[in-house]
Amino acid sequence: MTIGEAIYAHLADHAGLAALVGTKIYPGDIPQGVTPPVVVVQLISNPPIPAGGSSYALHGPRYQFSCWADGYKGAVDVCEQVKNALMDYSGVMGGTSGVTVQWCMCENEYDLYDEELRRSGRAIDFIIWHE
Repeated sequence: MTIGEAIYAHLADHAGLAALVGTKIYPGDIPQGVTPPVVVVQLISNPPIPAGGSSYALHGPRYQFSCWADGYKGAVDVCEQVKNALMDYSGVMGGTSGVTVQWCMCENEYDLYDEELRRSGRAIDFIIWHE
């Protein structure tokens, strides 16, 4: 399982988030025809962290979770559930065959606005340290 698959499984399994968005958690962008509320997951950076020699035992990618809903408060509520699912998480993410996560660290949180759709949102960035 990849870290991206593990993140999706973890978020989809979080009851508070599932109550708001169901399984509308997408990598990269929102598919055509899908209406909010929705979470879009994007890899922002993935710097190599050498563990000695040429191996990499630990990874620390930064992911952005863009939360969209019909109104600003709804987007903030979705973002809060993403935060609740990930903040300080450690363990096997994505089920028994998932990815071992050492720590999820919130790096930033900020408002979004899509001028074309005239819609407000909220984004939150996490660094997810994993093996």
